[in-house]
Amino acid sequence: MPQTFPRFLTTTATTWTGLFGLLWLVSLSDTIGSLPGRLTFSITFLLLVCGVLLVATLAGKASPSIRSGAAVALWAALAAYAAMSLIESRPPLAFAVGGVLLAGSTWLTASLGREVISPTYLWPLVVVVVCFDFWSVFSPDGVSHQLVTAPEGPAMFNFLVFTVPIPGMGLQPVLGIGDALFLGFMAGAVHRLDLPPRRFLSGVVAGFLLCLVALLIWEKPLPALIFVAPAAAIALGRSIPTSPKEMLTALAFVTLIFGTKALLTGI
Repeated sequence: MPQTFPRFLTTTATTWTGLFGLLWLVSLSDTIGSLPGRLTFSITFLLLVCGVLLVATLAGKASPSIRSGAAVALWAALAAYAAMSLIESRPPLAFAVGGVLLAGSTWLTASLGREVISPTYLWPLVVVVVCFDFWSVFSPDGVSHQLVTAPEGPAMFNFLVFTVPIPGMGLQPVLGIGDALFLGFMAGAVHRLDLPPRRFLSGVVAGFLLCLVALLIWEKPLPALIFVAPAAAIALGRSIPTSPKEMLTALAFVTLIFGTKALLTGI
């Protein structure tokens, strides 16, 4: 693995421990817990976004190889599975699963983003990501939709969500693993293609802020990437040109996937 992996791992562990620990300690305070739920959720959401974005950015700069990305992702999945099998107490379990998933997901997709050879591929990627995230949250067959609407409530500890303590609300799933996967991939591509990182970061932050506003207005789960992915691409501007042919190819790919699914399931 690259020499930068120990630094990445140390930063990820420090960031996640500090973030989760701070939220857990604050959630124990009766004074903070009595604050309006919208306020505590907003602060938690923004802190988690900052943490994930920091880790994804570092993964992109570390320039991981495909081999190291796959190896770290495999070890992270095994560690998360072991934690879910061995740890019963909810806070330590949420902490352990979230930490290894954050490291594994961003390192893996940053290694994939490093393989992008042309910026013209990024807008088609955004189209595909938006379509699949929209389906995942709003379709009855979507993975995120099923997690949220399950009779026993949201699945607290699995490979698909980051669960953190929200003061006054307890442990709650806040972001999906797809958000970290996308940020890691884009961070790797931005570094590989020498795109303006500040524009990318400003677009991501703007997208998450729009997502937060929408969450506060509608008060129901929403796909974050339908805000974040286009905002990041728009912020990068002319540095990621595309063509109608590439966009049509992306739409054709999405149509093919969902069309095949409809034929196989009869829906």
